[in-house]
Amino acid sequence: MRIDNIFTWLDTLPSQTSSSPLVSSQHRTKRIKLDQGQDQDQAVSVSRLPTPPLHDTDMLQSPNKRPRPSDEDDESQFWDQDLDETPRAPSFRQRLRQYQDAFPSSSPSRTSSVSRSSISNASSPTKQQRNAALLSTGYKHYTFVQNPDWQPEPLKRLKKKLEQINNGEKLIPMELKDQVADCSVGDAVFFDTAETTTSKTAWRYPDAYFVDEILDRAAVCLSENEGESSWNMEIHAPILKWVFPFRQSNLCQVRYCPSATIVPEFKPKNAPSQMVDFCIIARPQEETPEADAIEEICAFRPDKTINHTDWGNLAKDPIAISIETKKHGENWTKAIHQMGIWHAAQWRSLCFNIGGNDVSLSKITFLPGIIVQGHKWMFVATIYRLGRAKLFSEVAIGDTESKLGIFKLLVSLQCLRKWIEDEFWPAYKEDILGIPGLEGGDV
Repeated sequence: MRIDNIFTWLDTLPSQTSSSPLVSSQHRTKRIKLDQGQDQDQAVSVSRLPTPPLHDTDMLQSPNKRPRPSDEDDESQFWDQDLDETPRAPSFRQRLRQYQDAFPSSSPSRTSSVSRSSISNASSPTKQQRNAALLSTGYKHYTFVQNPDWQPEPLKRLKKKLEQINNGEKLIPMELKDQVADCSVGDAVFFDTAETTTSKTAWRYPDAYFVDEILDRAAVCLSENEGESSWNMEIHAPILKWVFPFRQSNLCQVRYCPSATIVPEFKPKNAPSQMVDFCIIARPQEETPEADAIEEICAFRPDKTINHTDWGNLAKDPIAISIETKKHGENWTKAIHQMGIWHAAQWRSLCFNIGGNDVSLSKITFLPGIIVQGHKWMFVATIYRLGRAKLFSEVAIGDTESKLGIFKLLVSLQCLRKWIEDEFWPAYKEDILGIPGLEGGDV
């Protein structure tokens, strides 16, 4: 642009655009540089230039303030607005109307799905648990004290047995008294095998070396703050293998499965999936009616698995008990949430029907679980009521802090193994495999 055109434009500016009092004197004394060959009459002072907007002047004096985003209409917007008016954000109702305009009412579930999609494993366990309680594919958490009328009788019977074991009365045979001689235990803990019932003599008891090894290793894990993998491999796994030894002829076996994921068909909707660390499985022998029935059913199930996960032989061996482990003192709410989501998926798997409508189970009434926090072992259970999973916690079943605690734990786990053999497996065969023969009612 030619410079005489610039001067012509300057002459059209209104006289009110005089220098602002906010501009310092040294800024007013500046002059525009002109070429040496220009006529002296064309020299112009800065007083003929438009005063910069007020907010720009403030920027010169306060460099720490953030500049306002530039816009070609900034100047007109500045002079048109009321400087005394406080800027206000749109009200919640206005924002809601804008949101409703963007998402028509023909998709009523969109609002909930958009908000729920923000729930992830990065969210706090408490937030994840609240979200799960609102989902039809989630779960609700209660304690065993709450809603006792919801708890089926088979669950109450098993819970009572575990509580009796944890009380410690008549738990250890008299001949093993020397093993716990250094513990502060009363005579009520011991029983005479010649005078007791056959139910107590059916339990196996560990030798002194096994108990001492578990006790010492668990103490080191805690005092030296070892990770969850150390607890799992050197304490939890040996205990579980002692109770559920791997022999081909054994129905109940343990599997370490921390990477077992829920298959897509049974994953919770609008919530992250969860995993557990160990599973106790019911493993029928090959070429039996039970094994053949499982193979036939798997051919028509999601991901060809009998369970809600297709990890390893969990694809063909039904899960009886799920176990979630944490370091000592780690988040209890997170452990409950993992078990709740896992059990809810297992219930959907058990009730799955090829025709689309869920089947109603008549024999299986609850799913047992165990949550381990370092030394402490806790029994939990999940029922399925009105199409929703409801998890109840918790009953202490032993610990690895003392010799007496280890004895309680080993007997409690044997009690659960007997429950699988006598009650769960017959109920599973009738409800899922269509093989009748359950005696003694529901489980």
